[in-house]
Amino acid sequence: MATIQTNSLDRLRFATITDAQKLTTPDFFLAGPQRTGSTWLYNVLREHPEIYLSSPKELYYWNVLDKPDHFQHETTDLGWYLDHFRGAGDRVYGEATASYATMDEWLVEEAIALVPDLRVVITVRHPIDRLWSHAKMEFARILPDVEFDDISDLQLREFGESPYHQHCGAYSEIIQMWSRHLRPGNLYVGLFDDISRRPLNFALDVARFLGVSDDPCHIEHRIEHNPNPTPRETRFPEQFRPALEDLYRDEIAWLRAHFNVPW
Repeated sequence: MATIQTNSLDRLRFATITDAQKLTTPDFFLAGPQRTGSTWLYNVLREHPEIYLSSPKELYYWNVLDKPDHFQHETTDLGWYLDHFRGAGDRVYGEATASYATMDEWLVEEAIALVPDLRVVITVRHPIDRLWSHAKMEFARILPDVEFDDISDLQLREFGESPYHQHCGAYSEIIQMWSRHLRPGNLYVGLFDDISRRPLNFALDVARFLGVSDDPCHIEHRIEHNPNPTPRETRFPEQFRPALEDLYRDEIAWLRAHFNVPW
């Protein structure tokens, strides 16, 4: 756990402060983006006796801190946010809000102003697979009584062209933004593919990154659950693949060069 320093509070621009000095801050974020395995990692790591993860999983504090009209915005009160980590003892504290991957850079600066030694885990997934998984989840949520095959091409195209959904697949931008502000060695980039291929080793890699024990007995009993359950089983609409391959070609090339992704 990290303790707030007074000079950190002086650098905050958007957070409002009540009794935050008496509280402790998270040590790490599982920052997503969405549909890349952060829920799986949250469920695995929360079993670790040296880690405390917030409940609920996603607090949606930093990503909308400067957006009071946003539907996810709860408050600017830093005390409200930090109260989610109260009383967890001498453990490593974290939270898992997938939208943090794509939040505005000035809000990244705000979070790190509060927690200078913050550690962040970003997971990457083939951007077309990520988008399709996200689309199935969202349409199941907003149109629960509609068969997926009845969703129009226009609806799917508008979903895929949304700036937010495209940003979720812009891993190079996400990784470089966080890297500009985190201390060297405080960003871990993991592959969604490894959750399926080597789940225990993947989770232990993250545990070591967070500075906790890598004894498999702490986490192995949660390893096998589905990393990204999707509510609807349906085939990808192949008519969109050429345009999406063009859209993400440079992104995939960048990831291959920097992280040896298997796509």
